[in-house]
Amino acid sequence: KGVLHVDLIHGLQSDGHATEYLCQEFRPYGLLSTKASVIMKAKQKGVVAIQRIFLIDSSAMEKSCNLLDKTKPDYIEVLPGALTDVIAEVKERTGVPILAGGFIRTVEDVERALNAGATAITTSKRELWKHYQKK
Repeated sequence: KGVLHVDLIHGLQSDGHATEYLCQEFRPYGLLSTKASVIMKAKQKGVVAIQRIFLIDSSAMEKSCNLLDKTKPDYIEVLPGALTDVIAEVKERTGVPILAGGFIRTVEDVERALNAGATAITTSKRELWKHYQKK
């Protein structure tokens, strides 16, 4: 079983109906989205819900924390994940496990994010996958 990033599935609108369809047809382990309707429906269906938030400034932090209070996801993916002080703040404010993503390019970036409180990392850097696969 895998985690599906609902917002990146071409031809499928990121909403509760799409979530219902994905859960029935594919039975994923989890769903990841920026959309509140997807997160809330995933939780209703008993699927791990990962809320993705983009923290570009203080206003985005406040809006995201309000959204997280509403959706109550199982995990939060914080972007950019290289902003370690932001990872620590979101974890402190929500108590929800954090996935750090975006601008995670080196082993040092991974270690900094984990030390800041991230539970795990999301990255497209295959060399990092390979590095941690060996451990």
